[in-house]
Amino acid sequence: MSNLVAYIFPKRLPRLSYFLRSVFFSLATWPAITRYEQGPSDLDALWLFLIIAACVYLMVFIVLPRCRDLDGGWGMALLCLVPIANLIIGWSLLFARSHPVAPDRGEGKDTRLRNPWDESDAKVNRERKDADERKTAQPGATDNPDDAQRN
Repeated sequence: MSNLVAYIFPKRLPRLSYFLRSVFFSLATWPAITRYEQGPSDLDALWLFLIIAACVYLMVFIVLPRCRDLDGGWGMALLCLVPIANLIIGWSLLFARSHPVAPDRGEGKDTRLRNPWDESDAKVNRERKDADERKTAQPGATDNPDDAQRN
């Protein structure tokens, strides 16, 4: 059941899935939009509600996950509401490459793959630097155990 929920309400969305969901969304909402534009009827409030609900789903569960996949966020998704910017951002969301995901980091954490020389390894680098400083501070300290026996 959780897989179905994760499929309908994704956290990240790759290019192909973004394209297919956008096409399906356009085809599914087109009859509602054309029906609403034909003129007044008794169901105007219902059609308007369906159109607004579909647009909210589009923004929150199609555009925003794709923005997250590109390391964008709410700002990039909100720019889709600006008339000319939405075309530019839509094309960039469609053609930009996704950032790789590290499978072992788990949910709720930053899942982007890290550069090994990045700040996330600062602790390891600091420990190596401290070990090197200790070696240089101690006269005769070497990595080779044979050298230590000779002294």
